[in-house]
Amino acid sequence: MRPHGPAGRHRPGLTAPARWVARRATLAARSGRGRPRVLALKLMIAIIACTLILMAATPRSAHALPAPADRTRFSSSDAVRLYAAGRLLEERGDSQAATDEYYRALVADPRAGAIARRVSELASRAGDTARSLEFARRALVSDPGDARALWLAGVAHFEQGQRTQALAELEAAMRADSNRIEYAQALAHVAQEMERLDVEREALRRLIALSEENSEAWFQLAAIDAREARYAEADSALEVASRLNSDRPGTDFLGGWIAESTGRDSVAIERYRRHLAAHDADQTTRRRLVTLLARQRRFDEAYREARRVSRSREGDADALLVEAELAFQSGASKAGQGILDRLVREHPGDAELHGRLIGLLARQERNRESQALAEHWAAAHPGDFRGAMLRARAAMLAADGTLALEQARAAVTMAPDSIETHALLGRILQRQRRWAEAESLWAAVVDRFPGDSGAALEIAFCREQLGDIAVAERAVRELLRREPGNAEAQNSLGYLLADHNRELPEAERLIRRAIAQQPDNGSFVDSLGWVLFRLGRLDEARSQLERAVDLTGEDPVVLEHLGDVYNKLDFKGLARQQYRRSLLRDSSNARVRGKLEEGR
Repeated sequence: MRPHGPAGRHRPGLTAPARWVARRATLAARSGRGRPRVLALKLMIAIIACTLILMAATPRSAHALPAPADRTRFSSSDAVRLYAAGRLLEERGDSQAATDEYYRALVADPRAGAIARRVSELASRAGDTARSLEFARRALVSDPGDARALWLAGVAHFEQGQRTQALAELEAAMRADSNRIEYAQALAHVAQEMERLDVEREALRRLIALSEENSEAWFQLAAIDAREARYAEADSALEVASRLNSDRPGTDFLGGWIAESTGRDSVAIERYRRHLAAHDADQTTRRRLVTLLARQRRFDEAYREARRVSRSREGDADALLVEAELAFQSGASKAGQGILDRLVREHPGDAELHGRLIGLLARQERNRESQALAEHWAAAHPGDFRGAMLRARAAMLAADGTLALEQARAAVTMAPDSIETHALLGRILQRQRRWAEAESLWAAVVDRFPGDSGAALEIAFCREQLGDIAVAERAVRELLRREPGNAEAQNSLGYLLADHNRELPEAERLIRRAIAQQPDNGSFVDSLGWVLFRLGRLDEARSQLERAVDLTGEDPVVLEHLGDVYNKLDFKGLARQQYRRSLLRDSSNARVRGKLEEGR
């Protein structure tokens, strides 16, 4: 709009409405009328209103800069005036009065999305989730791609418990504007609550891209990578997080977990101890420390820590069992026996607990005591099939195969509808390498209990032992098609492929997926060590198998695997030591005996 009159008659660049505002201000100042603060407020409102009117009315040139994300479009001058008044009241901290002005502005211009968005924002700050969502939706009617309105709607939906909708809106907000930290933070939080690690990871990476000094984002990224067994990435992210904020609670625990998962037990012990120095009541971490100390055969230290755990969980049978076993291993046999006697006294009818006590005594080579305990329980519960099961288990652990089979079959006869009795008989048959009989038994279990995935895996294992590898592989793959997240099936197929030197990259992927679900499963860790051995990654294999030996309580097959790795690394003495330990636990293994003889 061109100015009227000769040059110099007005301020250059001012439009007619702006000149009118300036003229009114000048007249008021000259006359002295009106209070200065009221005049100043009215003047500011008028200037803002005129400016917004001009912004809305002036067309953009082809070379104009892009409109900002918070663009304002109005079709009513009254709406502009009221909106400007609301913004000014917001700046003064009067949110309720500002909201009232915005309501009036919406009456004047119901389609003004910017006004609806401001109401949503103020309602969100006040904790009024329903109103925030209502006006965010109104803003999205005017502009479906409005990033701020999408974010407000996502936050409101999440606070109302509508997580799926919240996640979709927050992802849309990030796509519309990926440069707002609060959008990435909200998306990461909702994704974390929904266990959507893939979305959370991307949101955290965006947070880090926006602010590399964000220590919390680095920490959370390390936690996600650790959960998914991406330990190298987790270690790197945690190192950055620690450098930025070394006092962040949980840093030492996460560092210990990563170290433990990568076979660096000494580092894990140190970090767990540092964590416990600040969080003495964290018995979950103390139990992990107990496991690591026992794994390193530091039984005295492990026993002391185990006693602290059991004292904090008075009467807890699990904690007392760990304490008892470590008492025996540290030479405090009297204390260990005292704990076992207490558990028998306090839980006289608990057959499952008695089975665990029998296993503990067998591991300490107290087979006579374990069998006496089984007899005691069976005599106290005549006619109960669990008594026969306890007798069978004690006999099996004492290498009395005839008695073990006799008692297991008696248990099946007494309780033909119990899957437990069939499973025990199947394990005993397999332990005696009676593969065809075991397969027939497991097939009968599948017929009787159609949904039992464990029986399907046992059939595949028996078929493998009978030399039919293709049928075994097909059976496990079929199970994985039905249950793609079955960790046991993932591990079984991975180990089967590794053991026969087939599809090794796929085998590693399968086993790592299983370990991500059960990080402390010794069988899974053994499988990972074995596939790494097959891939020629000997140092990694050694680390995993040394851990697997401890996790499985020196399983003879795991000891053999570790011996093979040592042998390949040319540590002949260590290899022979593992083969001897394997034979002590399974003297019938001619293959291991042959390896031992070859190495002499």
